Amino acid sequence: MIINPEIVIFAAGALNTTAYLIINQVLLRLVILVSSTLYIVYYAIVADTPLWTALTFSALTVLANLIGLTALALRDSERRISADHSALRAVLREIPAGEFVRLMRLSRARHIDVPTMLTLEAAHSDRLHYLASGQAEVEKLGQRFMISAPCFIGEVAYMTGTPASGTVVAQAGDHVLSWDVARLKAVGAKRVRFVLALNSLISSDLAGKVAASVAVPRS
Repeated sequence: MIINPEIVIFAAGALNTTAYLIINQVLLRLVILVSSTLYIVYYAIVADTPLWTALTFSALTVLANLIGLTALALRDSERRISADHSALRAVLREIPAGEFVRLMRLSRARHIDVPTMLTLEAAHSDRLHYLASGQAEVEKLGQRFMISAPCFIGEVAYMTGTPASGTVVAQAGDHVLSWDVARLKAVGAKRVRFVLALNSLISSDLAGKVAASVAVPRS
């Protein structure tokens, strides 16, 4: 069967143009991969002898694309998550695997031995906390109540830059993750995907707190 070069180059060009309209990185790269392959076919059949220079650069484009697709697959692979973080990953399923790994790398994990203050009401905090397990005591506007894991602590101050709305004290036996706010914001300024994922988690956490916003006095 003789392949019509004009059909091949038309299909390659159409796919290459379509790629500019695609936002999804994986789909975009797959379309370019097919387009580049068709260009290779075109350069191989359009003349009596293959156009080796153009063919070579198209082949390099295919290779670079395959490397990029592999990097994207590894970035979002659940295999990158360590066994130490597997339990927490089960809770934070909403965030992409790659951004979860980055978030864990920026964190400081602590098992609380004695009651430890995490935030002070009306005071600015330079850290965002996540209560991974256990319960913490909250004092807010003169009321005391307990909050249970999993939940963020200091998330409103992190999002708005305002002082903490309450004093939160982690209890002995709690497992707490903490992040330096300045570092989180610095990473978020460079990685839109990261900050969107984190903000989505915080928003979901806030929505859950609002839905269950019943203060239970401590006995």
